[in-house]
Amino acid sequence: MFIKFPFGPLANGSLMLHHDFHTRRTSVLVEVTSTQFLAERMFELFSTPHYLNTSGPPHPLVPLALFVDHLRCLNEDERIDIDKSICHLESRSGVALHNFGSRTRARISEFALLKKDIHMKEALMAMADHIFSFQAKLIAFTREESQKFQTLLQLQREDASADRQVDFVNASLNFNGSMAIWTMEQLHALRKRLRVQAKVVSRRCFRNLYAILHRY
Repeated sequence: MFIKFPFGPLANGSLMLHHDFHTRRTSVLVEVTSTQFLAERMFELFSTPHYLNTSGPPHPLVPLALFVDHLRCLNEDERIDIDKSICHLESRSGVALHNFGSRTRARISEFALLKKDIHMKEALMAMADHIFSFQAKLIAFTREESQKFQTLLQLQREDASADRQVDFVNASLNFNGSMAIWTMEQLHALRKRLRVQAKVVSRRCFRNLYAILHRY
């Protein structure tokens, strides 16, 4: 299995997973943003007494579940940063329920720069929408593939540790699938708020230009 996230300014990475059904060995290569955090999570999981005392090898798809969860958390952090930046834009344009932090409303002379910031944020939102939608489709794909792989793996049902690992993989993928959908919904709501700011700033820039022209 090979997974490659779209390259961009947001969280991205790739994973290659190979399982040998004869030796029951799994090889995994991972390259991802904040690799150290993922490595620490894997080390912590595979160092627990459950894994040290089990007679069988770890489930081959556990690294995949951790990889998907890691990227979902990184993308959620990006979504939160976008949310905060839009709050700043709303405060500067004057169209907000309250000022965000210490930001104050921008002067009319600063609206041209504010309009540029909004366009830059629109470009970032387009990239985020592409990556977040890719994430949702990827998780749906991995859930389907994990079911097929489980059939091929033919784990012994009396192996309680194997059953627990399968439950962990399925629960993790299901959870991240739901979260990916909600993250997309939140991003779409943020895009609507950004479009409102773009319209407000464009109209005020036009009014300012109209007022300047009428002076002469």
